[in-house]
Amino acid sequence: MDRHWSWLSQAECDRVIDSVLDVLQKVGIRMNGADALSALESRGAHADWETGVVRMSDDVVRAVLDTLPRGAVHRRCVVDEHTESMQIRAMK
Repeated sequence: MDRHWSWLSQAECDRVIDSVLDVLQKVGIRMNGADALSALESRGAHADWETGVVRMSDDVVRAVLDTLPRGAVHRRCVVDEHTESMQIRAMK
C-alpha cells in the first residue's frame, strides 16, 4: 500500500489550527477519566464533570501542547524537534 503525504500551505495549516482551537473553545471535547479532567482544569480549562466535556481557550491548548517533548508524535500531529512547532500531517 502506497502512502500519500499531502502538505498544507502555511495559510491552510493556520486555518485548520484556528478552526480546531475555535471548536475546542466553543464546543469542547469529551474526555474519559477524572485524571484528564482534573489535569486540564488545573491548567485553566473549563471541565463539566457531569458530561465529561472540557472547553479550553487557545492559551490552554498551547500550554498543554508545550508540555510535549520535542519530536513527540501523537496520531497525526508532530512536534517538530527543530522548530518546536506543531505540524499537522495528513496520512492515508
